[in-house]
Order: sequence, then C-alpha cells, then structure tokens
Amino acid sequence: MQLADFLSSILSTHGKIIKHLEHDFGEQTLLKILENLVMALTNRPPPSLETKQFTFLAPSFPTNPYSSPRFAIEKLKSTVAELHLSNTLEFYLLSYPFYRAFIESPIALNANIANKNTNNIDKLASYALLFAKDWIIKLPISQNKIPELLKLSETYWLRFRWHMLRQFKINPLVIIYSNTNTITVPSSSHQLKR
Repeated sequence: MQLADFLSSILSTHGKIIKHLEHDFGEQTLLKILENLVMALTNRPPPSLETKQFTFLAPSFPTNPYSSPRFAIEKLKSTVAELHLSNTLEFYLLSYPFYRAFIESPIALNANIANKNTNNIDKLASYALLFAKDWIIKLPISQNKIPELLKLSETYWLRFRWHMLRQFKINPLVIIYSNTNTITVPSSSHQLKR
C-alpha cells in the first residue's frame, strides 16, 4: 500500500465526518468551531511521525517504480474533490493534524508503507482511530454533543480500519468496546485464511 492510498482513505473518512458536522451545525457555525479548534491546538505541537510510537515508519520506504509522485498527488486531489466541500472546509480537511503529519514527513507519497509481510497497516489504522477520537474530544462544542459525535466518528473510522486491514487479509474483528466510550484496538496478528 502506498502512502497516497492510505492518506486518500484518511481524507475520505475525515471528510465524511466534516460533512456530517456541516449538516448538524451548518457551514458558518462549523467554520467557527473549526477555527476555534485550530486556535486551541496552536499551543500544542502538531502530531509528529518522529515520536516513539511511529518508529516503525521509515523515510527510506521503497517507492513504487510504477507510480509517480504526480499520480499520488492527483489521487489525493480526486479524493478531496469527490467530497464536494466548500473551499474553506477543504482547507480544514487538509489541515487535519494526522494527515498533515504524513504530508510534512519525509516519506514520499508513492512510498510503499505497508505490505502483507508487515503489520504497519494495523498500527497505522489503529493510530488513525485514536487521533480521530482525540480530534472529536477537542472540538469546542457542547460537551453533551461529544458522545454522539464520538459514536458517529467511531463508526466511520472503524469502517476505515476494517477496509485497511481487509486489504491485507488481516482479521479486523478484534475491536473491544469498553463501557467508558473508549476504543481499545489491540494489535491483530491474526491472518485470515483463504
């Protein structure tokens, strides 16, 4: 799997959540919410792939010789266009910290970040869920609305994770829910047999 494929799925999933928020709050209110979120996060460093949890990622991943970086960029642009967001909401979509961490990393968009011989995709998909939950929790909205949005977000991101793992024939049904509205996503080393 190339980095561009993974990021395309990230954008698509996060874009669906933004569309849902736009439907719930209206575009103008959502823009204010997102602006306030960005201002609240400016005091915190953005996620970095250079932290210890991402040591399995290497800037020296082999690039796919049959795929150019231009094709990878076009794939990301196409994913964003399919969401039919306003220009301002597209800006906030592309500002999503988990996505930005990869875009700003030295890993090439056409780098092969996962294959059937690694468990990178399981780790990446699991981190995507955790970052998505953190993003929802930090939204500057009524705390009464957060549980509903967490449930919605979990639905989209669990589908994302399922799709990512199924591409590598990894059993995605190892998700455990606790009673505290948290997700625990254990590493799944169970390969599906076909």
